[in-house]
Amino acid sequence: MGTVSGHGVSLEDLVTRFKSASESLERSYRELQGRVQSLTAELEREREQRIRLERLAAMGEMAMELAHEIRNPLGSIELYASMLEGEFAEQIVRSVRLLNHSVTNVLQFGKPIVPVPTRMSVYRLLEGIRVFLQPVAQQKDVQIVRIAIRIVLLSPILSCCTGCC
Repeated sequence: MGTVSGHGVSLEDLVTRFKSASESLERSYRELQGRVQSLTAELEREREQRIRLERLAAMGEMAMELAHEIRNPLGSIELYASMLEGEFAEQIVRSVRLLNHSVTNVLQFGKPIVPVPTRMSVYRLLEGIRVFLQPVAQQKDVQIVRIAIRIVLLSPILSCCTGCC
C-alpha cells in the first residue's frame, strides 16, 4: 500500500489506528454503561431505603397517637379497679400500671432528647467515670487507681491551659 499524500503514513497504519481507537472507545463505553447501571442500582437502593425510613417515621407517629389514645382510658380503668376489692381487682390494677408504664416508654421514646448542660466538679466527673468503668475493669482484672485517672484525663486539659497563658 502507498502512503497518504506524502505524509509517510500508510493506509494500513491509519486503519490500525482507527481500529485501536474504536476498540478503546468501545471499552470506555462498556465501562461507562456498567458504571451507570451500578449508580442506577445504588440510587434505587437509596430510594427504597428512604421510602422505608419514611414509612417507619409514619409508623412511629401512629404509635405515639395510639399510645395517647390508650393512656387516656387506662387512668379510668385503674381508678375503678382500685375502688374494687379482691384479688382480681389488684391484678387489674397491676396490669394497668404495667401497661401504663409501657405506654409511657413509647411516649418518652418519641420525645426529642435535649441535653441540658450542668456544672460539675472535675472530681465528680472522674468519679462517675471510675464507677462506670469499675465493673468492666473487675472483669478484666484491672485495678483503677484514682490518681492515674486524674493524670491521664487531666493531662490534655492542663497542656492546653499552659499554652493559653
